[in-house]
Amino acid sequence: MTDDDAADQLERQTEDVKAAIAAARAQLRTRQHEQRQRQQQYNHDYYLAHREKLLEQSKQHAANRRAADPERIKAQQRERANRYYQRHKERLRAKRREDYHLHPEREKVSRDKYYAEHADQVRARHRDRAPVKNAHQRAARRERRDLERRVSDLGLPPPQPHVTTARERFLNERDADAFFTREWSPDDLEQMRRTSIATPPELLAAWVRDCTRARATHRLSEKRDELARLHQEIDRGAQRDQARRAEAARRARAEEKRLDDIGRQINDQLRQTPRRHQQPDPAAPHPMLQPQQSRGMNR
Repeated sequence: MTDDDAADQLERQTEDVKAAIAAARAQLRTRQHEQRQRQQQYNHDYYLAHREKLLEQSKQHAANRRAADPERIKAQQRERANRYYQRHKERLRAKRREDYHLHPEREKVSRDKYYAEHADQVRARHRDRAPVKNAHQRAARRERRDLERRVSDLGLPPPQPHVTTARERFLNERDADAFFTREWSPDDLEQMRRTSIATPPELLAAWVRDCTRARATHRLSEKRDELARLHQEIDRGAQRDQARRAEAARRARAEEKRLDDIGRQINDQLRQTPRRHQQPDPAAPHPMLQPQQSRGMNR
């Protein structure tokens, strides 16, 4: 057997061992799961068969613990309640707000009972919170008056806020959350399309007309903008042409003036002083008396 054959055989043996280990672990997990199921079934059956006895033993054990050290039991209960509250704070607060708004009569009874038992503490808390509460109220009034003054200066009507109670706001928010977080099935959507949210034909026709009018208005606005831009471009071109013509006329006048100046300089240079008129000699014979030489055809 060569070294390569030995290596291949060793690798195959290793893979076989790995597969056997995996199968053994799976078998062990299956056995443990079956044991846990059998134990749970046995515990369940035993509890159903001895329920009254077990409950009585649990109550007796709890009573013995409370009698032995009641303060320690109360402290443990407070600690467990506090841990539970810290873990589920948001959910418990939401549930408390929901009970407060949905059952106002029950909350009023609980509030009156608490006030009757802790009247002095409630009044003391109100006295301690009064300065801060009054400061907030004064700041809110100042802000409201400033807003009304600014609105009046602008010539606008005074603001008319719609006052709602805390219960109304809670119910509105709850209904909105329920509506926007609801998962609608295809059947529900189809039913709503046919009944509750079906658009009447006249409203649909009016919507189509409004859309057509809006699109036409938008296109007309775009065309008007384009026409205004073209007019501006034409005006700029006319202004450029006018400036170009004015510049050409100015240059022509300048060239004409330059040529006139050159001609004037040349004329000044070529102009001669006129000869003086000489008086004829009185002793000279008259020109007509001198013999004339015939030329040309008169010769």
